[in-house]
Amino acid sequence: MHFFMKKILVITISVLFVGVAFSQPIDTARFRLDFTPKLQNYNKITQPAVIPDETPEAVDFNYEIVPKSLNFPFVPAPIKPVKLPDDVMKKLYRNFLKVGFGYPLTPLGELCIHNFNNTKFSYGLNANHISGWAPPIGREMKKYAYHPFSDTRILLFFNTFFKNQTLYSSIGYNNEVAHLYG
Repeated sequence: MHFFMKKILVITISVLFVGVAFSQPIDTARFRLDFTPKLQNYNKITQPAVIPDETPEAVDFNYEIVPKSLNFPFVPAPIKPVKLPDDVMKKLYRNFLKVGFGYPLTPLGELCIHNFNNTKFSYGLNANHISGWAPPIGREMKKYAYHPFSDTRILLFFNTFFKNQTLYSSIGYNNEVAHLYG
């Protein structure tokens, strides 16, 4: 019912505005195209302007501004310290594997193997691969050249933590292939 009343109100206001818009009178005007403006009667004034050479008297202002201090009895409320939760270590995972395919044929693989939380040493293996070897698919893609690519990275690392030093050691393999034609 409420929606119905709004609908009737909107229609009524719209009809009133349309009636006002069409109720404007239409006036017509006729112009003479051969009209040329002329000055009919004029009299020249031959007297020079009289400018009085008087300076006005200086006005003496006698007033004082008395400073008035306002008293605002405002005391801010004390801010209570926020109690933070205890730092809880998030669960750590030692290994990670991600495998997938994209469109068109684009294989993706990622493998991460690490030791768990240790204060003396850290070791692990990271391997990533993504490639795209499918020829162009579809009318739009076939306008461009065939350009297969491949990116393979492998990293093996071992870190040792001493009292004031850290020994980093790693060995890696990186193979990036991109065929470009032009």
